[in-house]
Amino acid sequence: MTNTPSTIAVTRLFTRKDALNESRLEAGTERADAADAEVLLRIDRFALTTNNITYAAFGDAMQYWDFFPTGQPGWGHMPVWGFADVVASGVEGIDVGERFYGYFPIASHLRVQPVRVTERGFYDGAEHRGKLTSAYNQYTRVSQDAAYAHELESYQMLYRPLFITSFMLADFLQDNRFFGATRLVVSSASSKTAYRTAPRFACRRSRAFPWLA
Repeated sequence: MTNTPSTIAVTRLFTRKDALNESRLEAGTERADAADAEVLLRIDRFALTTNNITYAAFGDAMQYWDFFPTGQPGWGHMPVWGFADVVASGVEGIDVGERFYGYFPIASHLRVQPVRVTERGFYDGAEHRGKLTSAYNQYTRVSQDAAYAHELESYQMLYRPLFITSFMLADFLQDNRFFGATRLVVSSASSKTAYRTAPRFACRRSRAFPWLA
């Protein structure tokens, strides 16, 4: 008979909000189970790039620090993109062992409250995340992701978040008919986001600028 542990060791990396070169590890324990409407994820791997430093630099202005509060004034949980496995589930339709892609803190584990559960995945319905940008609250089930390949996980962690940002930016501008502009100058704190945004306009010029056709 196998005994299920009642607690697990949890490690988190906290970063000083006003001094991003200062970080510290926080180690502790949590219960190993998941209550009703909860899922416990073990974060397996994530990407750390200048894009994540941008999240931290604009953490207060754009609410990036708010996704994973530390409960310690002055210290934040830098967000990253990566993959995690379900180690405990109290939610129907999400099974132990399933793998998800999404937005995580730099930590060993994350406890979420899944809502809008579908074959594709779920959103974290934790109360504090309800007022934040929903694109960052979505977790994708890799078994149902047509773009997923295990051997390409590293590339997905690096580039997929940038494509999402560039798509949202291009879509926002097109929905607003570019606010009457006839010329775009594209810049970005994350240069690869700018690289991905510009081609969307270049290859769809007649649709992006119909009044110029």
